[in-house]
Amino acid sequence: MIARNRTIGRWLRCLTGLALAVTVAARVLGADDLPAFQPGLWSFSVSIVTPGSATPQTQSVKKCTNPTDDIRKKWAMLAVETCKFSPISHSGDRYSYSSTCQKNGMELSMNAVITVQSVQAYRVDTESRTNNQVRKEILIAKREGDCAKSNGHLPVPRPRTDPPPKD
Repeated sequence: MIARNRTIGRWLRCLTGLALAVTVAARVLGADDLPAFQPGLWSFSVSIVTPGSATPQTQSVKKCTNPTDDIRKKWAMLAVETCKFSPISHSGDRYSYSSTCQKNGMELSMNAVITVQSVQAYRVDTESRTNNQVRKEILIAKREGDCAKSNGHLPVPRPRTDPPPKD
């Protein structure tokens, strides 16, 4: 069970990174530009349905970030590795693409659709196949507000969501 959870965790990180990378593909492949997402405190929620599991694996994280910059960096890293992306198809607020990545003798094929709700929210639906297994992932990203400031320096992530202690 522990090994299975570690494997799911690795796939979760990999798929999350790939799902986030989809928005940059539009620029790299010459498709219509997606909006520049607004920097700030963002929440990311990922649900993954794996073969043989009736209950999705879920993970959420909040972080102070600029999703557009993060996506560009991740995309650049994947492009250097062994991932190949199809041109992005754009219709209304939906952008779709497919990709194939090979690493350590494994091939991961994905189809994804990103739905842009605004510069403060988007959703990515991904179906991936590896070793004849199908996994489905839903990533929901939403800007929650501005980042906390630390002595006038750059924004830093908020460590918790409850109100700060009163002086």
